[in-house]
Amino acid sequence: MTIVINTPNSHIGRRVTQRLLDSEIAVDIITRNPDKVRDLSAQGASVLVGSCDDQELLTRAFEGAEAVFWLTPPAYRPDYNAWVRATASKAASALHGARVEHVVNVSSIGAHAGPETGPIAVLGDVESILSEAAPNVVHLRPGSFMENHLADVPTIASAGAIYSPLPRNAAMATIATCDIADVAATYLLGADWTGKKVHELRGPRDLTGVESASLIAKGIDKPVEYVEISIEQSREAMAQAGLPDFVVDLYSEMFLAMKEGRIAPEQPRTSETTTPTGLVQFAREVLKPAVEAAASKTRAPSVKHH
Repeated sequence: MTIVINTPNSHIGRRVTQRLLDSEIAVDIITRNPDKVRDLSAQGASVLVGSCDDQELLTRAFEGAEAVFWLTPPAYRPDYNAWVRATASKAASALHGARVEHVVNVSSIGAHAGPETGPIAVLGDVESILSEAAPNVVHLRPGSFMENHLADVPTIASAGAIYSPLPRNAAMATIATCDIADVAATYLLGADWTGKKVHELRGPRDLTGVESASLIAKGIDKPVEYVEISIEQSREAMAQAGLPDFVVDLYSEMFLAMKEGRIAPEQPRTSETTTPTGLVQFAREVLKPAVEAAASKTRAPSVKHH
């Protein structure tokens, strides 16, 4: 049994790869940066060097594979939506040609919502494209990644605050990427499921911005305040951080859709859609070291060179 992973350098793809290797499954990984996956290749993963939008590479990679893990690469570029659709179509052509039986695709909550939802909008198109390419396809639709809070580390360290354009008391599904990977690995390892399905993943419970800040504060042992800002203020912050205009536009569109409730779960919270890792645990294990490192850099005395 061979399984192909298209994003082994992502949080999710790397953990999926590791889970498969630990289960002694033959794994082929596609990467443009083989140096970043030396640890995986040392454990037996077969490395195919190239890009996910290379039709010849995808055709070669999927030949003989029983299953494929697909995660749309976050290759933000001015033609992002068109590139994502074209890349998914190339993957679909390779899947169909190789007669791959099972596909696990990482999508997002809100993929059904249609246009004007920022980078999420095109994921609905990816779902449709991949559903036509193989007999058995599951689309995992996770909520907001806990890892997104890594972008808040500088302001948590310097001001004890999270700044966001999302309403402070609006609850949303929040999930750790390790849990997404574990569900994906379960589907890949137990490939006895059939048909096409959507599986939403919502974390342990939905959280408001205020609740998230409180739980993060508990995990890092430092007060954290949630500060709601306008979308225009968030645009300015993203621009100051160096993000190009088209990325600022994409995320601003997504924030507006979230504020208006257009990006929301379709499936009820059940044992199937609930995952175990809580935000306090994530904050303690991931955010706390990052915040402490950022704070120590801020406190470090400057060195003058003469």
